[in-house]
Amino acid sequence: MSNINKNKVFEFLDKNKNRKQLQYIEEISKNNFKLLTQNIYKTENYIYWSNPTDGYKFLAVEGRNVKRINYNLNVIKNVKLKDIVVPNYVGVKKFPSKLKSNEWSDFKSEKWFIPKSIAIQNLDKYYFVINLSSSKKGCDVLINNSEKLFLKVDNIPDHTKTKIKITPKNNYADWKKKIEIILNKIENNIIQKLVLSRRVDATMSGKIKIVDILNKLESENKTSCIYTVKQNDSIYFGATPEKLLSVKNNYLYTEAVAGTIKRGKNKKEDEVFENSLLKSKKNLKEHSDVVKYILEKLKASGIKTNHESKPIIKKIKYLQHLWTPISGKLNGKKEILNIVKTLIPTPAVCGTPQNKTIKTIEKLEQFERGLFCGFIGYINKKNSEFIVPIRSALLNKNKLYAYAGCGVVKGSEAKEEFEETKLKLETILSLFKK
Repeated sequence: MSNINKNKVFEFLDKNKNRKQLQYIEEISKNNFKLLTQNIYKTENYIYWSNPTDGYKFLAVEGRNVKRINYNLNVIKNVKLKDIVVPNYVGVKKFPSKLKSNEWSDFKSEKWFIPKSIAIQNLDKYYFVINLSSSKKGCDVLINNSEKLFLKVDNIPDHTKTKIKITPKNNYADWKKKIEIILNKIENNIIQKLVLSRRVDATMSGKIKIVDILNKLESENKTSCIYTVKQNDSIYFGATPEKLLSVKNNYLYTEAVAGTIKRGKNKKEDEVFENSLLKSKKNLKEHSDVVKYILEKLKASGIKTNHESKPIIKKIKYLQHLWTPISGKLNGKKEILNIVKTLIPTPAVCGTPQNKTIKTIEKLEQFERGLFCGFIGYINKKNSEFIVPIRSALLNKNKLYAYAGCGVVKGSEAKEEFEETKLKLETILSLFKK
């Protein structure tokens, strides 16, 4: 049953005839939220975002594409949602590479849109948001289409019956040769660091129920941001521990996540690995380079920053990372997307110097990264957030492409780095294991 009251919508429209951007918001039940999201997964192009740490998630249905962001967009709402973010714009950007692969053909290099509608959950509250125009005829069509999203869905095959067959590729011998090439470039001072990734290809038999995958990702990755981008026949999804940048009430927050070690089998072993990571000269150097890069970029944008002098540990399911949160106050009007684009790709997903490492990545990896190591983000007048989409996979019809990378610096060992990528790939591949 629909929660959309047409009379209230048109009453709201009549009161705001000359306004360009209107948002009609209805609180909905948990069951209707479930119906709504399941139908969106089946029928629409969308971007999904979930942050388990604060209980906030949204599912934005693709609407009107835009080339420029209006940071002063004055959106009129029928109700005010206190402390709940409603994105005005949602978008993605690929990793900057000249390589193009067929599996990424559904995605543009960068795309921003104003959502047609958004399903939002904030803790135990659920909302449905419709972005309206001043045209009653256009709104009538939009409302009718939105109402269909509340209809009962057909049974969807459970992904647990899906079988996965991994194609042998990117074996260790090939990996070792690539690491040797990188280390040689480091030794000759051509580059200082390079993040080498590998792609595991698989064939799927049976259909996937994306909602089950997302639920499992959320239950197993409590400190990561869960995301999905659907475009035509392609779905890109994952769980990233890496925030690129967020803005809340004129304060900017970002972080350096670089330097990695595995989790222990028990608490004692976990602490041994943690202490080892905190004392590792190689990992500390890799981490400090990322911190330095971020601070320099933010300084160039006129932002004074605050951060601790030593990193702390960020733990996720299979790994633990060196982590330095960074914050700063935005002075005057700053176009947040411009700041974001000065940061990407960071040394944590690319290397240094940037131009030389990108060219080397193209030669060694020989596949398009696509949205892997790019960004996914949302913007509104007071709050914006961007993530680096790693620990991820692209599902294109019955083909699955899983991605993982690691930072190669002086002293890196091929076997150790290969094992690190295996652990990172488990974030995705474990979803399909019985």
